[in-house]
Amino acid sequence: MRKIKTHEEKVAEKIADLVTDLRTDLEQVGEYIGRNAESVSYRRLQIVAESAKAEREDNGNFIR
Repeated sequence: MRKIKTHEEKVAEKIADLVTDLRTDLEQVGEYIGRNAESVSYRRLQIVAESAKAEREDNGNFIR
């Protein structure tokens, strides 16, 4: 039986695909977000990162 993906799962997969592309300079992306993105975008990105970290720590998969 096929599991239907939620919108959030699809977004998470897209974000993961974007950040694992080694051609992308993540520092440059961060600088752009810091300079040009609205504060809401920056804060929501922080929430995503904090949630991912908490999920890893809760499951014993510590980020190194």
